[in-house]
Amino acid sequence: MMRTRRCALLLFSFCLFLFGCSRTSVSLEEIAMSGEWDALLQASQQDFSQTYRRSALYYQALAQQMKGESAQALASLELYLALSKGEEPSEGARKLIIATASGVGRPALVIEHAQALAKQEALGEFSAQAWYRALVETGQTDEANRVFLTYLRSTLDEKQYAQLLVESKAGLTHLKQAFSTLSLEQVLELLRLASLQNGDADWNLDVLALAMEYEHNEMTQSQRKGLYTLLAQLSAKADQRVLANKYTSLAQSN
Repeated sequence: MMRTRRCALLLFSFCLFLFGCSRTSVSLEEIAMSGEWDALLQASQQDFSQTYRRSALYYQALAQQMKGESAQALASLELYLALSKGEEPSEGARKLIIATASGVGRPALVIEHAQALAKQEALGEFSAQAWYRALVETGQTDEANRVFLTYLRSTLDEKQYAQLLVESKAGLTHLKQAFSTLSLEQVLELLRLASLQNGDADWNLDVLALAMEYEHNEMTQSQRKGLYTLLAQLSAKADQRVLANKYTSLAQSN
């Protein structure tokens, strides 16, 4: 969520010169620049009810996204698209669509607008990462690899790449390869991130198997307690109750 909100802030910086807002929208711009999202939401909703301008919907969606209301933001953007009457969305609108769709599990929408931005040579790192995650999520491995090599390889260090794989719910082979270059602290951090992902049963088992490989590594008592706690959580997510109980006991005894 923090990553998505940071992206929304960056998207607003594009609005003034990408979105093509008319001078009558300047008050919405000023409110957005102040970061007063409740005020922006109220003002943009009032503006749209009076004028039916698409620009008001953009600001409404921006405010909703910054307030953590991704589903409502996407609904506002879908209305924005419906009112486009054949006119292409702006770059800023496409990037906001990608940010919101990524947050509510709409990978097809992410892919559609990321492809359009790529054709315009206006993709950006956040949208490229969201595109990659959406492709992995939908099983389009070859295209995901192409996107990574074309747009992301030169922008990510080893930890960032491993994090992208975790967020994309990549398979065990790719995760093991990426994790093999990381320090133990980095591994534990990314396993904590993995424990928060909503993966399917097979992916949860993959992550559990990966985490168990570190059980016999040398580490401090604090690190071992943290690992056992993570293993208990991952075991529970993978519906491995016996293992969950085992690692819970080990975490409590360390």
